[in-house]
Amino acid sequence: MIDPDHGDPPGVELDESAGAAFGDGVRHAREAVWQRPVHTLHSSEYRRFTEVNFPYLVQFNEGNDPWLTTSIEWAVQEHLNACAIGTGVYRIGGWVRPHGERSGHALARQLALLMHFRGSDGSPGLARLQDRRVLHLLHQRAGIDWSSGLKGVERWCYLDHNLVLQTLQGAPGVPGFQALPAAAVHSGLLDRSMAVNLAVARWLRSAFPLPENALALVLDKVRIAGQRGVRHAQDQGAYAAEALIDPAFEHWPDLDRLIKTVARFHQRLSDGMDLHRPEWTGKPPDHWRRPEERPA
Repeated sequence: MIDPDHGDPPGVELDESAGAAFGDGVRHAREAVWQRPVHTLHSSEYRRFTEVNFPYLVQFNEGNDPWLTTSIEWAVQEHLNACAIGTGVYRIGGWVRPHGERSGHALARQLALLMHFRGSDGSPGLARLQDRRVLHLLHQRAGIDWSSGLKGVERWCYLDHNLVLQTLQGAPGVPGFQALPAAAVHSGLLDRSMAVNLAVARWLRSAFPLPENALALVLDKVRIAGQRGVRHAQDQGAYAAEALIDPAFEHWPDLDRLIKTVARFHQRLSDGMDLHRPEWTGKPPDHWRRPEERPA
């Protein structure tokens, strides 16, 4: 699965002139580049989105298709780049194999419907399952019955934040073509996914692999950041990563003042943290307690 929201992978960029020549020929233009069948997840239901930026499937040949090795290398490199700079673009969403002899078009339709959801106000939305970071967050924390939701899908494999190959499996049989369960949508995980992804990437700059409960720890720190008045996802991600890398950060006496200052002047929390980091780096969390308040 490819997410071209920030462009196609290097070396297989869409030839826009070729696409224009076909009229409504985005799929044809991509097939010309990949030399493989391409199946878009886009349909008339998603008028707010353009097909050129919508996820699509590339149908590999059976056996040892060279594109499989190349796509794995891309996925690893994307992850390494993101860890190096603390953020990044993920174009490789994983590798999906259906049960039996289903068409690529039918599989694309099923996955497109699975991404669809209705918000609490009834408005339509799309869960970015083509982003393997979002997929892994929901896989680990949302309690979704993937066996039912992916009925007809033999396996959906992707690399997680520790570069471990994870696998979702659907039950055999005719797919039910269902949307993402409402419980997963209303759990708040989708709303927090950007902050979580940023925090994980920043954390990975100083630790690898992350602990098995990494996502639970990050989600807890993102929640605490919101309670302390940190509103933007980028700032919540920066807060969560700093708190996990250096626990003394959350106990720094001037932290609440810093949060209020950056909010008042519309600054980034990470910039303020960079300026004041020597205040807490290398100190124990109880550094600012009076001696009689410290545990014996």
